[in-house]
Amino acid sequence: MYSVVAQVTDIRIYPLKSAAGTQLDSTRVSPSGLHGDRGWAIVDADGRNPWLGEHPQSLAIYPEATEDGGLILRADGWPDMTARPEDCGPLVALDFPGLSHALRGPASASGWISDVMGASLRLIRLPPGVTRPISPEHGGRPGEVTSFAWDAPVHLVTSESVRQLQEWIAATAKDDGTDAAGLLSLNVARFRPNVVTEGFPAFAEDDWVGVRIGDIDFRVTERCDRCAVTLYDPATIAKAKEPIRSLARHRSWGGKTWFGIRLVPLAPGRIEIGSPVIPL
Repeated sequence: MYSVVAQVTDIRIYPLKSAAGTQLDSTRVSPSGLHGDRGWAIVDADGRNPWLGEHPQSLAIYPEATEDGGLILRADGWPDMTARPEDCGPLVALDFPGLSHALRGPASASGWISDVMGASLRLIRLPPGVTRPISPEHGGRPGEVTSFAWDAPVHLVTSESVRQLQEWIAATAKDDGTDAAGLLSLNVARFRPNVVTEGFPAFAEDDWVGVRIGDIDFRVTERCDRCAVTLYDPATIAKAKEPIRSLARHRSWGGKTWFGIRLVPLAPGRIEIGSPVIPL
């Protein structure tokens, strides 16, 4: 038993994969994830989705999902751009795990993205009703699906684990004689979570096999291995050695560093800030 009632303190979606996130008070949940999450993505001329480190400027794009499945794109110093679902198509070939084709985004939006990011890129949209299977290598079972999210439809971290990591970063900086002041208030956005909770011991989530959020049960597919995406400050796009350096000291096994867990919703429903969180 936990000493306080654990609850959701933050909900985020990423309407455009690899771009900035949007914080919500509540949202619908389907088997493929949170409503509006990662329904759009960016690809190069070969249909390959570049990882964020190749084009970190994508973090300076602030997308908004519209109720009709569209996308409003914003970036400082640029006029807003709207990508409407009815302007998408035809299907284009992709080099994307578990998905061979997607809808081409509007040419105007692709041009806007290319200008903002300084590279020739294209906007694509997941066709309505189309999902991607979750790889068995990442804990997926038959029938479990996701969107343009890589390995699972929902990613959860706990506030207590973030605070513990902050303490480790401070200790690492002290040991190495380096300055970690910029990371002592660790922005959870570095980890690109969908759900942040409060009320558990640090890293209690490591041992969960499932969790109930509000009235929805989720299955834990795996712990989340962390890549260099976390090295980029989402506010400044500056790159540093943390938090991977400290995770490597404290949360490293199997040749990877670990933080957070990946989830699959077992039923549709709705979650909101303040929803109770109960490990199963």
